[in-house]
Amino acid sequence: MSDTPRTSKGSVRHALGLDRGDRAAAWLIVALLAAAIVGSAVFAVTRIVTIAQGVDVPVTLDIAPISADVPIAGDGTTIPADVHSVEVTVPELTSSAQAALTTQTALLTAVNIILLGCMGLFTITIIRGHAFAKGNVAIMWSAASTLIAGWVVGLVTDNWVAASVLEALGISDPASITVTFQFVPLLAAIIISFVAAAMSYGRRIEKDVDGLV
Repeated sequence: MSDTPRTSKGSVRHALGLDRGDRAAAWLIVALLAAAIVGSAVFAVTRIVTIAQGVDVPVTLDIAPISADVPIAGDGTTIPADVHSVEVTVPELTSSAQAALTTQTALLTAVNIILLGCMGLFTITIIRGHAFAKGNVAIMWSAASTLIAGWVVGLVTDNWVAASVLEALGISDPASITVTFQFVPLLAAIIISFVAAAMSYGRRIEKDVDGLV
């Protein structure tokens, strides 16, 4: 006799209580995540091709905050604002700048794709009715590790890119360029780690309960 839960009409009931509408919505999320992965890959390839050409390449740099009057209308109306970053167009990239930008783009895209993939795999396991599966715990730990790796990669490559772009622009004094510490990815990694630990504990409890039944 099958242990699969069934409704009063004999139809199979989802192990986590998801109905057809919930599962359809979850599969839509998976499809959107897959589209995001493809879009990220296409954007990265396009960006790398632009960098390889090395001519008129736009680059965003974080700068020490400055106050400036920013125009907001075509009639010249301006408002005071604090500027934290600028987008510069580099007429011709040096080989060092090309290497820095290419490495940054490739590594950060890989981080994004891995994170999106983890989200997709986790959603699929939920659709299949496995909340505390061993695979889910591994997915959560992988996502946390990837976030930390991406955080470190961002810090290292931002500094490398800034120095290389300034060199390509002929600016020898990088004092106005800053490295921004983004603590959100690190905080997210810590939260995901706690969730992974909780799921691992829940999995052990589930196994103990199954052994008593």
